[in-house]
Amino acid sequence: MAKFSLACLSCSKKLPESSPAFNCTSCGGQLDARVDLEPIEERCNSPESFAAYEGRQAGSMWRYFDFLPLLDPSHVVSLGEGSTPLLASRHLGPSLGMGHVWFKVETGNPTGSFKDRQVSMGISRAVEMGARGVVTVSSGNVGAAVSAYSARAGLPAMVFVPEMSPANKVAQVQVYGARVFKVNTNSTSGILDAVAPACAKYKFVNLMTASQVNPYINHGAKTMAYEIVHDRVVAGLDPAPDAIVCPAGGGGMLSHVHMGFADLVELGVIARVPRFIVVQPAGCPPLSRAILDGTPIEAVYDHPWPDINTIATALADDIPLDARLAIPAVKNTGGTACIVDDAAILDGEKQLARLEGIFAEPSSATTAAALAQLAQQGVVDKSEHVVLLITGSGFKDMDAARRINPDLPVVALEHDWDAELAMVAAATTSGNL
Repeated sequence: MAKFSLACLSCSKKLPESSPAFNCTSCGGQLDARVDLEPIEERCNSPESFAAYEGRQAGSMWRYFDFLPLLDPSHVVSLGEGSTPLLASRHLGPSLGMGHVWFKVETGNPTGSFKDRQVSMGISRAVEMGARGVVTVSSGNVGAAVSAYSARAGLPAMVFVPEMSPANKVAQVQVYGARVFKVNTNSTSGILDAVAPACAKYKFVNLMTASQVNPYINHGAKTMAYEIVHDRVVAGLDPAPDAIVCPAGGGGMLSHVHMGFADLVELGVIARVPRFIVVQPAGCPPLSRAILDGTPIEAVYDHPWPDINTIATALADDIPLDARLAIPAVKNTGGTACIVDDAAILDGEKQLARLEGIFAEPSSATTAAALAQLAQQGVVDKSEHVVLLITGSGFKDMDAARRINPDLPVVALEHDWDAELAMVAAATTSGNL
């Protein structure tokens, strides 16, 4: 029995798991990889059996090898990604009158973001398919992951970064040893088109986290859904939260976290898929705008966002390449979209850090920025269980962190420390620190 198959989203042509194709061999359309869950069903057909599921590699996302489109576990390239915490909000949610807010905190992944899940999946499949090397287009997070995991796999890697990429992120990409090129454009799709012919010629697999480019890579994000359900079962909660608030650039993570929940509905582990609420920055919100305006899906691909200008550079995709999967994921769950400006994003970063002890990069802080807006507008009820996806570490973009911190004066050692401590103690007692 085949473990998975590929189907074209345009013409419905089906391809076997042995196919080397990354696009439909008939029409060139986007392929969708789907794992056959029937062999898993006897072991995972209830919340309790799923929570007890041991899988292959405890302590990483590869515990869920059986759920992922990879044939041979010996091809797994791992740095211990996944198994990240699901933390209950102690202060941010209650400050908004919400008693059931949770954070899925991806900042502790090996290179500091959830992209490690996707790249581990993508590079493992590339190894299995006999790739000679890997490439990606990235503002930083994917590039860092590709550079690190290619080093682990012993494969050469090339990373193309847009001009706007934060220097901290580019430095991280470089330190792992990939060959890095900063290109004089901020158009992800433009860079993608420019490098595609050479990738095909030299058998370099593109690890850009877009299913249109690579039908396997985003499946790594499904494991976030599995872990959320697992942790909620262990905590004695309803396995599925009511809503997932998800930052998005191209929509690959959103669509596949949705797919992970859908897998568990199919297995009978949960009864429903949560509502998905997508968040994008005002300086580049093509996916959110398409959802809010009811734009036909194919029209989204014809109109790149013309003027990218946001501090949330990890979400600055001029075309949401996974719109074909992401838009239905939002609409079919009764979800919606939210747009937040840079000032709100920076405030969200500050609130996460100062109220919850979570240091998130601006792109991740969009979910915290959106929460107040969603609660105020009644998009989420204050009694609902809501999970915010915190996708990347604040260490990724220290320039942004500096913008929310005052300059520190040099203070004399003979300063009145008694008065200072009294003021801090009073602020702590009143909740104003």
